[in-house]
Amino acid sequence: LDGSAAMEAVEELSRDPRRQGQAGVAVMTGWASADPEGAKAHLEGIDNQLAKGVLAQGIVNGLASSDPDAATDFVLELDQSQRAALANSEGEEGQRQWWDRGRAYAFDRQLDTIANAQIERGMSNATSWAEQLPAGSIKASAFDRVADHFASEDPAAAADWVKGHADKDYAERAVREVAEELGRENPEEAVRWLADLPEANQSRAIHQSMERWTREDPVAAGNFLREMEPSGSRDAAVRSYANQLDGSDLGVA
Repeated sequence: LDGSAAMEAVEELSRDPRRQGQAGVAVMTGWASADPEGAKAHLEGIDNQLAKGVLAQGIVNGLASSDPDAATDFVLELDQSQRAALANSEGEEGQRQWWDRGRAYAFDRQLDTIANAQIERGMSNATSWAEQLPAGSIKASAFDRVADHFASEDPAAAADWVKGHADKDYAERAVREVAEELGRENPEEAVRWLADLPEANQSRAIHQSMERWTREDPVAAGNFLREMEPSGSRDAAVRSYANQLDGSDLGVA
């Protein structure tokens, strides 16, 4: 109803910084849902970068509930401005690293909020959103979150979607999410799916799936390894296979 007055009330909670932060995020959430430009203008007027980062989550919350695309634009702009501020800061290296870690953590939370809002609108909407993001850490985080949810609902469809992007760096974590979900029900299927992907994103994901397959059927898993072409991915799979068996069947390992 009155974002400015609500934030003035939040300032009176200065003796309890944790409570003040939580209340500030709640106020900014409500303010941004009703008057996003007013909430953004208030955020711009804050000099304390730590407080600014905390309150930004409220704006993301408020925007995501009504306009996830606007929330995405806000986060992209905020990330760009924070990176510029970090690059121009004159603090000690330890302080800069601490600030950068805090910025990355807040950014992950913000993207998670938007991803959930996009997912609620349907997986086709969520996958399109992730695909349209600029390449880099932003896109990687979005793909990770969407793939995780998609794979829990429909592993086969998620596998098809991620496979179409598997040659890109931003899909590396998404490949692992899908492989993990496929491996819960059928580790052989997960390993065979991974083996068809570009090698760059195979080796990190194949370890866990091969480990599960080895536990269930070491003969079939071993035969599959013998058929694989020499590669870094096969090395990773062989390592996983041997590690799984060396405590129970050293000769086979």
